[in-house]
Amino acid sequence: LLALKKWIVAQCRNQNKNANKNKSKEILSDMEMLKLWKGLFYCMWMSDKTPIQHELAQNISDLIFVFDSKSKKELGWAQFIKGFFITMQREWLGIDHLRLDKYYTFIRKIIHAWLKFLCKRGWDNNDLALYKTVMVDTVLTNKPDGLRFHVLDVFLPELEKVCKSNSKSVDFNNLQDILAPFYILLAGIKSQTLYEYALKKVFYALPEFSATTSVDVDVNITIVSKCIFKIASESETLPSKQRDLLYD
Repeated sequence: LLALKKWIVAQCRNQNKNANKNKSKEILSDMEMLKLWKGLFYCMWMSDKTPIQHELAQNISDLIFVFDSKSKKELGWAQFIKGFFITMQREWLGIDHLRLDKYYTFIRKIIHAWLKFLCKRGWDNNDLALYKTVMVDTVLTNKPDGLRFHVLDVFLPELEKVCKSNSKSVDFNNLQDILAPFYILLAGIKSQTLYEYALKKVFYALPEFSATTSVDVDVNITIVSKCIFKIASESETLPSKQRDLLYD
């Protein structure tokens, strides 16, 4: 991992040099990123004992901070996150029950590092737009459902940890951008079970999230409710049961 970290830093520097020369050069191609993640996935697969697994999950997740934070291209940190979730989606059904817990931890660590990265950069609008694209196109709209259930399960708790550890306020516009992928999920998901779980773990949990977070997080429940009501009233493709849940 130390060698990989040094190599990524070198690739980012080369990309910056080429960008200054108006050349387009990727840090890694999409296929190379997926090959990298396959190796990291099986690195976790072979790890034994809980402390070692947690340390490895943390060290791999922290690689997001190595990528060029100034690049506005999807080929840096966002490509790294996409590669992880595409790999997890591909390998998910092959994970046996003895290894499932450490991959649950791995997903939690990745979500935390991703949110911490965005927070560290001040919830930049360009970053949040790219975050929304990755969450919608790669994470929340693709099966397997087990992976999506776990993302819903850990997202708000990890956001709370990030807010507490960084002691930075989150204004309502930023929070709405963070929640945007979940609004889109409500407007288009067909699975009734996943739908109810998204409401329970994200939207129904917002009041408690606001109350327990020690830093200033602007949660305007009235506006959130209006956004949900708008989804229910405008989406013609929602099954009646799901529309009723939104109105409730």
